[in-house]
Amino acid sequence: MENLYQTPAADLELPTSQEAAAFFVTSPLKLAILYVATFSWYSLYWFYKHWKTLQPRLEEEITPWARALFYWFFVHALFDQIAEKQKAAGQPRWHYSGLATLIIVADILRRVLDRVADKIDIESGDNTTLFFGVGAGILVFILLPLWPLLAAQHRANALAGDPAGSSNSHFSIANIFFTLIGITAWGFLGWTVFLS
Repeated sequence: MENLYQTPAADLELPTSQEAAAFFVTSPLKLAILYVATFSWYSLYWFYKHWKTLQPRLEEEITPWARALFYWFFVHALFDQIAEKQKAAGQPRWHYSGLATLIIVADILRRVLDRVADKIDIESGDNTTLFFGVGAGILVFILLPLWPLLAAQHRANALAGDPAGSSNSHFSIANIFFTLIGITAWGFLGWTVFLS
């Protein structure tokens, strides 16, 4: 007969936040604000933080800063890590391929339009409409990758048990600093466009 008064033998330890968070956790609003304020440069930090958080759990040696810098080659792998963790958690598998590809294609198109904008002679006055059209296209292709990043972040937060990303929703001094620089740059860009 079993001893009814024996304590349970199961491991009842709760995982530490480092163990629970297989991915970088941040609030979607914070991600969106920093992404837009920094003209999408925040995405490099975002990729770095995800790979840095994943690094101890991977069987292979990785260099998080390189995976962030060359994200074109690793965005599918990062999204696959999220999809696999979702599947392991009993959630429906995330079909991420189109969203990961969208990030790459939007970045390529933005770079092409940026080169086109450099070649437009706005001084003649004849090309003003073309210049603003290309500028609008650049803006769209800067902002478009935010959608897949938010989709990935939503899933990463849910896997970490913090769906709203509340544990990283406050703005640090560095976040505020870069946001203010970004607001200034957006203002300068708007003023320059308005004057031309």
